[in-house]
Amino acid sequence: METEAARRGFTETWLDTATNMPEAMAFYEGIGYIEIGRETRPEWQWTLVYYLKKLPS
Repeated sequence: METEAARRGFTETWLDTATNMPEAMAFYEGIGYIEIGRETRPEWQWTLVYYLKKLPS
């Protein structure tokens, strides 16, 4: 997906996961995604974690 996105001219990709999924967080960080923010709400039992990855040009 990232290769195709870069081929089409995209320069970055974003995704989100949540703190109740530490394996997903570790996976995304392991393949080059950088945490860029978090969001929480009183009714949530977790915190959303936002990630960004720059794509090769």
